[in-house]
Amino acid sequence: MIQKKIAPADIENHELRNLYQTAFPEEEQIPWTDLMRLIEQMPLDFTAYYEGEEFVGINSTYATDSGTPTFTGHSMITPLLL
Repeated sequence: MIQKKIAPADIENHELRNLYQTAFPEEEQIPWTDLMRLIEQMPLDFTAYYEGEEFVGINSTYATDSGTPTFTGHSMITPLLL
């Protein structure tokens, strides 16, 4: 499995955005543009996962100031893995 850090430059990545926006009800989501902005402002590790070239999921982990992961905020997988 390949891991790729998600950065604010990925704001136009439709695979990431579509999975995020379909994985949770709208009222539970942070707007996508706000989420991309928060990546720079918070200790947030937002990672995309690929099986070869196939996009399969996203995970976000919030960390303390020391960089130690504290909890997973979101985990989403594509229907491919269901």
